[in-house]
Amino acid sequence: MLFPAGTDVPDGFAYADIEPQDYAVCYLYGPDGSAEFYTMETHEMCLRELDSRGMKRKEDDWCIERYSCPGFTTPDAAGNVILDHAISVEP
Repeated sequence: MLFPAGTDVPDGFAYADIEPQDYAVCYLYGPDGSAEFYTMETHEMCLRELDSRGMKRKEDDWCIERYSCPGFTTPDAAGNVILDHAISVEP
Protein backbone atom coordinates (compact mmCIF):
# COMPACT_ATOMS: atom_id res chain seq x y z
CA MET A 1 0.00 0.00 0.00
CA LEU A 2 1.11 3.56 -0.59
CA PHE A 3 0.82 6.13 2.19
CA PRO A 4 1.91 9.75 2.70
CA ALA A 5 5.41 10.41 4.05
CA GLY A 6 5.58 10.24 7.82
CA THR A 7 2.78 7.69 8.22
CA ASP A 8 3.34 5.44 11.25
CA VAL A 9 4.14 1.84 10.32
CA PRO A 10 2.22 -0.75 12.37
CA ASP A 11 4.24 -3.28 14.35
CA GLY A 12 5.13 -6.32 12.27
CA PHE A 13 5.14 -4.46 8.95
CA ALA A 14 8.09 -3.21 6.91
CA TYR A 15 8.25 -0.14 4.67
CA ALA A 16 10.29 1.52 1.95
CA ASP A 17 10.44 5.24 1.26
CA ILE A 18 9.80 5.90 -2.43
CA GLU A 19 10.80 9.25 -3.89
CA PRO A 20 8.28 10.95 -6.17
CA GLN A 21 8.72 9.77 -9.74
CA ASP A 22 6.93 9.28 -13.04
CA TYR A 23 5.12 6.02 -13.85
CA ALA A 24 3.69 4.55 -17.01
CA VAL A 25 0.69 2.28 -16.44
CA CYS A 26 -0.06 -0.81 -18.52
CA TYR A 27 -3.67 -1.92 -18.17
CA LEU A 28 -3.68 -5.72 -18.15
CA TYR A 29 -7.05 -7.14 -19.14
CA GLY A 30 -7.89 -10.78 -18.63
CA PRO A 31 -9.85 -13.43 -16.77
CA ASP A 32 -10.47 -12.89 -13.07
CA GLY A 33 -7.82 -14.87 -11.17
CA SER A 34 -5.49 -15.21 -14.17
CA ALA A 35 -1.91 -16.12 -13.23
CA GLU A 36 -0.77 -14.48 -16.51
CA PHE A 37 -1.00 -11.05 -14.84
CA TYR A 38 2.00 -11.94 -12.67
CA THR A 39 4.53 -13.44 -15.09
CA MET A 40 7.85 -12.05 -16.29
CA GLU A 41 6.58 -12.49 -19.85
CA THR A 42 3.73 -10.07 -19.13
CA HIS A 43 6.16 -7.60 -17.52
CA GLU A 44 8.43 -7.85 -20.59
CA MET A 45 5.40 -7.24 -22.83
CA CYS A 46 4.71 -4.03 -20.89
CA LEU A 47 8.36 -2.96 -21.27
CA ARG A 48 8.16 -3.52 -25.05
CA GLU A 49 5.01 -1.41 -25.21
CA LEU A 50 6.69 1.41 -23.27
CA ASP A 51 9.65 1.23 -25.65
CA SER A 52 7.35 1.41 -28.68
CA ARG A 53 5.92 4.64 -27.24
CA GLY A 54 9.35 6.19 -26.66
CA MET A 55 9.40 5.68 -22.90
CA LYS A 56 12.36 4.28 -20.99
CA ARG A 57 12.13 2.37 -17.75
CA LYS A 58 13.98 3.92 -14.84
CA GLU A 59 16.44 1.08 -14.30
CA ASP A 60 16.43 -0.82 -11.01
CA ASP A 61 13.46 1.10 -9.70
CA TRP A 62 9.86 0.40 -8.83
CA CYS A 63 7.09 -1.58 -10.51
CA ILE A 64 3.78 -1.49 -8.71
CA GLU A 65 0.59 -3.52 -9.10
CA ARG A 66 -2.51 -1.39 -8.52
CA TYR A 67 -5.74 -3.23 -7.74
CA SER A 68 -8.27 -0.50 -8.59
CA CYS A 69 -11.94 -0.70 -7.73
CA PRO A 70 -14.08 -1.65 -9.53
CA GLY A 71 -11.83 -2.54 -12.49
CA PHE A 72 -9.97 -5.29 -10.65
CA THR A 73 -12.53 -6.20 -8.02
CA THR A 74 -15.60 -6.59 -10.24
CA PRO A 75 -15.33 -8.77 -13.37
CA ASP A 76 -17.07 -7.43 -16.47
CA ALA A 77 -19.74 -9.33 -18.44
CA ALA A 78 -17.00 -11.45 -20.05
CA GLY A 79 -15.50 -12.36 -16.65
CA ASN A 80 -12.44 -10.15 -17.15
CA VAL A 81 -10.77 -7.65 -14.84
CA ILE A 82 -8.13 -4.94 -15.27
CA LEU A 83 -4.86 -4.94 -13.31
CA ASP A 84 -2.78 -1.76 -13.48
CA HIS A 85 0.94 -2.55 -13.84
CA ALA A 86 2.85 0.68 -13.12
CA ILE A 87 6.52 0.94 -14.13
CA SER A 88 8.77 3.82 -13.12
CA VAL A 89 10.02 5.68 -16.20
CA GLU A 90 12.63 8.31 -16.97
CA PRO A 91 11.10 11.82 -16.97
